[in-house]
Amino acid sequence: MLLNSIIKKVTSTCHKGLCVFMLVVGIVCLTQTVHAQESSNQSSSDRLAHELVHQFWNDVKLGDVDAYSRLIESNFQGLNTKGIYNRNNQISGLEGLTVKSFSIKDLVAAKSGDTLVISYQFHARGTGIVSGPSIDVWSKRKFRWKLISHSYVPFIISK
Repeated sequence: MLLNSIIKKVTSTCHKGLCVFMLVVGIVCLTQTVHAQESSNQSSSDRLAHELVHQFWNDVKLGDVDAYSRLIESNFQGLNTKGIYNRNNQISGLEGLTVKSFSIKDLVAAKSGDTLVISYQFHARGTGIVSGPSIDVWSKRKFRWKLISHSYVPFIISK
């Protein structure tokens, strides 16, 4: 209804062909602006996700227990093939690892408010470390991002 009244006002004051052209250009510009904002939001989520995941695993690689422990929320929950685990289980499990190198591939991030869900392919070399698809859930708490959940499926190598 509003669009019809705008079209009537515009067409009554200028040449119809020119008005239609201006209207089409306006709509195209508006849709491009909305698409650019959505792309920008997605790429900023991807950058944030990349930064969080790499920082976490780099802290693990360096053996910096204090650093990665600060990133794990007190009500953390995890899941793997052995079952459910909590924050203390996660930290003690990570303390037993030796990570020589790691890579993150096929990272996909979805942000909703102060929650960021990140799925990725995790590949690592070291002792006690398992490679495979992973999913993390991060939440922004008091201006800091905290890991509230991590689950993975290890690659099974058949003999």
